[in-house]
Amino acid sequence: MSQSFCQLYGHLIFSTKDRQRWLNDKVRNDIHAYLAGILRGLSCADVHIGGPDDHVHALFLLPKATAPATLVPCRWHLVGAPKTSIF
Repeated sequence: MSQSFCQLYGHLIFSTKDRQRWLNDKVRNDIHAYLAGILRGLSCADVHIGGPDDHVHALFLLPKATAPATLVPCRWHLVGAPKTSIF
């Protein structure tokens, strides 16, 4: 029996409020590690986080069982993300 192949990458971009440049070296690594942990907690693989001091890019491989539309709208608060927005 044949198997299907599914490889779907997601690319999210988060911006700071008013594109303020506050993601300096002191906080950038912590923010990137935090977002990577959330994505890995959602079973996303090949997580890569990066970006300059006013926005963050997240590139990841979505699991087969996760619909892309269900990943972003409300899941961030359900997995323990803070209720206050930092982006």
